[in-house]
Amino acid sequence: MSEKRRLTYDDRLNIEAQRKAGRSARYIARELGCHPSTVYRELARGVKPDYYISSRDGYSADLGQTNYENHIARSKKRA
Repeated sequence: MSEKRRLTYDDRLNIEAQRKAGRSARYIARELGCHPSTVYRELARGVKPDYYISSRDGYSADLGQTNYENHIARSKKRA
């Protein structure tokens, strides 16, 4: 595994495509070069309403990116 890094929007698009293709979070993590927990957290962050994290079609890269940007904006306000 490589050094810690944040997921990019392209990474999120890759996660979305890989999930739709039926790939596991562990497989995706290996492909991205990150820890599996990073992918699991991202799947939780980008899950569409009325879907479960385990759902193949439940992840949205756009929703994940929006939630990430909102989180960063909130954390900067506190600093």
